[in-house]
Amino acid sequence: MRPSSFFLTAGFLLGATLLHGVPATSPPPPPLPVDFAHLPWIDGESLTYLVSWETFQAAQGTFVAHRKGGHWEFDLALASRGMVDTVYPFTGNFWSILEENSWRSIEYGEYRFEPKRVIRERTRIDYATK
Repeated sequence: MRPSSFFLTAGFLLGATLLHGVPATSPPPPPLPVDFAHLPWIDGESLTYLVSWETFQAAQGTFVAHRKGGHWEFDLALASRGMVDTVYPFTGNFWSILEENSWRSIEYGEYRFEPKRVIRERTRIDYATK
């Protein structure tokens, strides 16, 4: 695990614990049943987000959900904007594939372009091997 991933994960867990007042050692709640016939999105739905702070624009992302056979694919295309694009231009595609019956991720990854580096990561999850 890269140091940045470690600190991001640790910060998320600590923040979630402090926000909810739940000790980090408590077991996760049981999963809620998912009614796949009545999800809050439809196949092909697209949402666009603007990442900004007051008038300072930093990035724009477009999230799309696709139903493909027995699974859902979620894609996020992200690109820098404004001054960020001038100083540190980046683009990236992030995805996740979820099984429809269990609602578990079976694959996720990213394909990101930054100045002087390209990041390609793909993770397939095999729950049987834990």
